[in-house]
Parts: sequence; C-alpha cells; structure tokens
Amino acid sequence: MKVWQQPLPEIYQQLSEPELRVRIASAKETLGKRLVILGHHYQQDAVLIAFAKVVQGHAALKEHFRAYLKMLGTVEVLSLDQFVETEDTIFFEATVRTVMGQVQVYDAFVLSDGKATHHFTGVK
Repeated sequence: MKVWQQPLPEIYQQLSEPELRVRIASAKETLGKRLVILGHHYQQDAVLIAFAKVVQGHAALKEHFRAYLKMLGTVEVLSLDQFVETEDTIFFEATVRTVMGQVQVYDAFVLSDGKATHHFTGVK
C-alpha cells in the first residue's frame, strides 16, 4: 500500500488564517468525502503521548501535526504490519518512508464518540 503526503507548498505557509479557512472550505466542497483532515478525528481536549513529548488540546495538536508533516516531507506507507481494533481503540504498526528514512511506527488510539481522546505514538 502506498500513501503519499506531499510537502505543504510554501504559499500555504504564508497565508493568513482567514485565507486558509477560505481555501479549506473550497477544498472540502470540491473533494467531499475524499478529504481527510487529521484534526477532525480528535476530541477538543485530546492528548498525544510520545516518548519525546506530550501534546494536549486541539490547537496544540494542529500545530504539532503541521510542523511534524513539514519535517517529514513526503510520507510513503510501505506496509501495514499489524492492525487491531475494538469498539473504542485502534492499534497498528506500519513501515513508512519519509525524507528522514525508513522506519516502523506504532500508534494506539483510545476513542470516544468516534474521535481520539488519547493517541500513543512511537517510532523505531
């Protein structure tokens, strides 16, 4: 399975918040259900927990993912190595390639009302 996360073009990093909102609304209208926005999958007070840091709250998560995806550049999912889910959890291991190299990632989500309350993450 290959999934690509293209680097965010420089123009978007220079736009104001209102300009970004207009462009996002336009993209949502055009792409419909084909569009995935990470922040919409987290509760407002969700917590991301990694060995390197803890990030809490919707705004902090948004900024974390913006910086993290910029750092990673293109993300190619090479394989989904393990996956299990229950009614309120998702846990997986995957192998990915980024500009930083090939790594295994581990993520576990605790869900409430279909959105993450806790996201545990690791890279090996």
